[in-house]
Amino acid sequence: MNPRAAICDDPLLTIREVAARYGYRPQSLRNLRHKGKGPKAIKLPGGRIRFRASDLLVWELGTVDEPAEVTA
Repeated sequence: MNPRAAICDDPLLTIREVAARYGYRPQSLRNLRHKGKGPKAIKLPGGRIRFRASDLLVWELGTVDEPAEVTA
């Protein structure tokens, strides 16, 4: 797959869309990003913030707690 096609297949979501997806308020998501704990975002011309769907998946996988080992 060429790089241009890969970019087209990776939709950009608004902060409201991402907040709704995870059950956050938009301001809470902004706060997480400010603290460096939120998903990676890109800044478009004019200062608009968007999130790539692939970056959200990376963030989701990075925030999942590993199950603790059970010892018997």
